[in-house]
Amino acid sequence: MPPSETQDFKAYLKDLRYPYTEETNNNLICKIFL
Repeated sequence: MPPSETQDFKAYLKDLRYPYTEETNNNLICKIFL
C-alpha cells in the first residue's frame, strides 16, 4: 500500500478503536470499583 493509504487506514482504525476502547474501559472500571 502507498504510505498515504496506510496512514489513512491507521487513522481510520484509531478513530474506530480508541473511543470505543476508552468507553469500554471506563465501564469496566466502574463495574469493578463501584
